[in-house]
Amino acid sequence: RLGLRFGAAHGEVEVTFGPTRALAVCSGEIVTPPPERPNEGRISFFVEFGPIASPSFETGRPSVQATTVANLIERLIRGSRAVDAEALCIVGGQKVWSIRVDVRALDDDGNLADACAVAALCSLLHFRKADVEVRGEDAKVYSAEERVPVPLSIHHLPVPVTFALFSPSPKGAKKSKEPTLILDPNRLEEAAMDGALCVAVNQHGELCGVHKPGGMPIEFDLVTRCIELAVSRAKEITGRIQAELEA
Repeated sequence: RLGLRFGAAHGEVEVTFGPTRALAVCSGEIVTPPPERPNEGRISFFVEFGPIASPSFETGRPSVQATTVANLIERLIRGSRAVDAEALCIVGGQKVWSIRVDVRALDDDGNLADACAVAALCSLLHFRKADVEVRGEDAKVYSAEERVPVPLSIHHLPVPVTFALFSPSPKGAKKSKEPTLILDPNRLEEAAMDGALCVAVNQHGELCGVHKPGGMPIEFDLVTRCIELAVSRAKEITGRIQAELEA
């Protein structure tokens, strides 16, 4: 169900999870770093949910959902140190790269947060920054015609995998004590679910984070089961991303 379409410009990508679509655009500029982090570049994420994606989203100031997703992406990519921030430094204390990723929701049919996070990750992978030559404290920026732009230094690919949780039904002949899990829920499943669990795993099968925004309580055994399912799903997604980038 994952679809990837890279734009003509570096850092432009559209991701589809079934009918759900998100567009991410990555850009970069050279700025002066703050004194507390003189040798690290800046990476920032901005998410926009507008009425183009769903009638429930409003225009104007960023919605609570968009801010939540932007924070999730920031914790996922910056928190797991997926992008090497020190490699964005050009001249310590004077010049560093500031990388900005703008994510826009185009169509919401459920699991929009995962689609936005994968779009942000793909745009960082696809982005190329101008080559810079440093001589002493002087830095010369070369245009794309003069020198081939260089990719960002990315250590691993943390992919979020979201499960919709449904509490066991007390009715019927089959009395199940185990909650029901649905991987990559659609809009109707999200409206009916009793809770959600997001597990972030990279291509090496390493756990990068667990996010449970309220909802029904669950046993740790179920979290372990979700992590196992997320590992295989993340390997499938990262494999597809790498294959598309190499194509």
